[in-house]
Formats: sequence, C-alpha cells, structure tokens
Amino acid sequence: MGKKRKRERKYLFFYSACLLGFILLCSGCTHLLNFQKKWEVREYLEKAENLMLKGSYEEAIIENERILSLFPHSEPGDKALFNVGLIHAYPDNSKRDYKKSLICFQSIINDFSQSRLREKAIVLASIITELIRGDNKIKHIIFSNTYCIIYIG
Repeated sequence: MGKKRKRERKYLFFYSACLLGFILLCSGCTHLLNFQKKWEVREYLEKAENLMLKGSYEEAIIENERILSLFPHSEPGDKALFNVGLIHAYPDNSKRDYKKSLICFQSIINDFSQSRLREKAIVLASIITELIRGDNKIKHIIFSNTYCIIYIG
C-alpha cells in the first residue's frame, strides 16, 4: 500500500495552538491589569468628588494627584487634572488660586490633545484669564483711588 508516514509533523498543530494560546494569554493579562488600574481609579475619583463636596479641598487635590500619577498621559489623568483645576477655582475654596487653576487647564490643552475635556478646558482657561486680568485692573483702580483719597483727605 505505500510507505509508512514519518511522524515528523505529529505535534505541529499542537505547538502552534500552544504558541497562539500563550500570545493571547500574555496580551489578555496586560488588558486585565489595565482594567484593574482603571477600576482603582474610579474609586479614587469617587473619593475625590466626595471630598470636594464635603469641602475638603486639599484632600481632594491629593486624591486627584494620585490618579494623575497613575495615568499621566491617558484618559483618567485628564479628568483628575480637570478636577484639580476646578478645585483651585472653586468659589467656596478659601485657598483658591486662579493661577494654579489656569496652569491645570493649560496642561490639559497642551498635554491631552485627544481628551474630551479639552474644549471645556479651553473655555475655562479663557474665562480664568479674563478674571485674572479683570482682578488686576480692579486692584489698580482701588490703589489709584486710595491714593487720591489719601491725597485729598
């Protein structure tokens, strides 16, 4: 009937299936680790928002900076930076600092070009810029009026 086959390729299909399984397993683990990080970030974001609502602005900034350190150039990081900018400009915050807020929004504009929050950051940055300009004008007017009052009085 014919020659008996040599079994050189006996395990070829098995080896290729194992290699494919290993590749899928390795790539799946990286996605799983990224998913786990994002799940932790959601908890940090919720905690930061709750702290902000309670009025613990400094603690909320710390939580958002923790998120930003985990994701410095990707999606949850932009949300954290946006929140820090909002906290610095928040009217009820006794330690509000418009310049720090402006820096946060400009960082979103420059560093997170694909972010969904970029357009909001552009608007808020322009508003805060006008607010800082207006505040400087008001201070100049107050000081010049004070000088006039002192001079006249």
